[in-house]
Amino acid sequence: MAAADAPEQGRAPESAAAAAAAAPAPSADAEQSRAAAPAAAKTEDAKGVILFSNSRSGGGKGKQVLDALSDIIGKDRVFDLGENPHPEQILAQPHIVEEARNGLRVIVCGGDGTMTWLMAAIDVVKNEVEGAKHCHYLIAPMPLGTGNDLARSLNWGGHFSRKCTSEKWVAQVKNAEPKLLDRWACSVMPNAEGQRNKTVLHVPEVFSVHEYSAHVDEAETHTVVRKGRHHSARMTARVQDQLKDHASQASTLASVDEVEDSFDATVKETNLPISERRPSISQHVKPSETVLKLGGTWRSYDGTFSNYFSIGLDAAGAFAFHAERRKNPARFSSRAKNQLLYAWLGMKATGGCCGCQGPPPKLIDVTTVLCKVEDTWEEVTLPKSCRGLIVLNLQSYAGGRNLWGRDKETTSDDGVLEIVTVDDVFSLGWKLVTTKGLGGSCRRLIRCKELRVRATEKLHMQIDGEPWAQPPATVHIKAIGRSQVLAKR
Repeated sequence: MAAADAPEQGRAPESAAAAAAAAPAPSADAEQSRAAAPAAAKTEDAKGVILFSNSRSGGGKGKQVLDALSDIIGKDRVFDLGENPHPEQILAQPHIVEEARNGLRVIVCGGDGTMTWLMAAIDVVKNEVEGAKHCHYLIAPMPLGTGNDLARSLNWGGHFSRKCTSEKWVAQVKNAEPKLLDRWACSVMPNAEGQRNKTVLHVPEVFSVHEYSAHVDEAETHTVVRKGRHHSARMTARVQDQLKDHASQASTLASVDEVEDSFDATVKETNLPISERRPSISQHVKPSETVLKLGGTWRSYDGTFSNYFSIGLDAAGAFAFHAERRKNPARFSSRAKNQLLYAWLGMKATGGCCGCQGPPPKLIDVTTVLCKVEDTWEEVTLPKSCRGLIVLNLQSYAGGRNLWGRDKETTSDDGVLEIVTVDDVFSLGWKLVTTKGLGGSCRRLIRCKELRVRATEKLHMQIDGEPWAQPPATVHIKAIGRSQVLAKR
C-alpha cells in the first residue's frame, strides 16, 4: 500500500501548491481553528480515561507520570493525590459521573494500598452521589509500589517503567478486559480488657473506628469515632444491619463471671436454626457476652482488603520494616535497598539470627480459628508448628509469589479465600523463593467463604501490606462486594 501511494504523494505538493495559489489567504480565525484541532482531537480521544497519581511518591516518579499523561490525556484529566487526598470528591464531579455511566477507566498509579483506597472512594461516590449508583469505574493499576501484586495479577507487570507513560500504554488501558475483584471486610473487636481502655489503637489508616451501645436494640447505637481511608456508608450499613438482625434473636446472656465466653460454642450454635441461636453468635464481630455485660459502649475497627490479610510471622517482619522506615526514611531510598532491608529487619524481628528478638508464638497456643465452608462453620486445627496465618484473595503475594500454588479453581472473584500457614522465618524465606514461578507452595490449610480468628495474646497483623501490633481481639473477615478492574489483554 505504501509503494502504491508513493506516486500520489509525489504529485501532492504540486497540486497543493496550485490549490494554495488559487485559494484566498486564510483568516486569523481559520488559523486558530487549525491550531486547536489536534488538541481537540486529543481531548476527544482521551474521553473515558482519567489518572490518579501522587507527585510525592516513587522518588519523583509520581510527578513524572502526572506530567507525561497530562500531555497524552489532558491536564484536566490527571489528579494529584498529594495535593488533594480526597479522590471521592473528584470522582463525584458531575461531568465525571456522567462519563462513568458508560464506563470510566481510572488509571491508578501507586502500590496495592492506593488501589484499595480508590476502590473505597468509588464505594463512597456510588452510595452518596445521586445518579452514581449504577456507574462503572474500572480501575487499571499502574505499578509504583513495592509488591504491586494487584497489578501483577491483572497482567500490568510488577515494576514501573517508561512504557507506563506512553500513548501505547494508555491505548492498552482503553483496550483492557473488564473483570471483577472480590472485596473483603475485616473487622477487629478488642477483648473485654481492650474495651475498658478507650484509647484508640494504633491501627492502619484504612480502619474506621466504630463505637456502639452495649444494648444493640436501642435506636441510637452507633458513632463513627474516626473515619478511615476505606470508610463507606455501605460498609457501615452492613455492620449495623447485622447487629440489629442478631439483636432480634436475643434470648439470654451469660453471666459476667463466666470464664469461657460464647466464642468456643460458636461452631455448634451457628449451625442451629435461627430461633435457637443465642445473641452472641454473630455473622459480624460482636463482643463476647462478658463484654456486653460490662455495659456502656464497645468498639470495632473495620477496614477492607482485596489482596491479603495475615497474622503472626510475616506480619511481624513487615511491622519491623515499616517501623524502621518511619524512623529513618532516608535509609529507604531505592527498591533494591528496600528489599534487602526488609529481609534483614524481618529476620531480626522473627528469630532469624542470634541475639535478635525471639520468634512469634505458635498460633495453636494463642488462637482459635473458625471457617465457614459452604453454609456451615468449622473449627480448624492449626499445625503445631504454625507461627503465621496468611489469608489470600489474590494468587500474588509479596511481589508475585503464589503461596497457594497452581490451582485452576482459585480466582479473585469466586467469593472464596485461600488460607496457608508458615512455620518460621527460614521456611517462609524458602517458600518465597520457590513460589515465584518455580511451582512451589506453602502448606494449604483450607478454602472458605468467611473467617473468624480469636487471639488471646498480642500478635502482629497486616492488611494489604499495612502492619500493626494487635492486643488480644477477635478478627472477622467476610465478603463485602466486588470492584471492577481492568486486566491487560
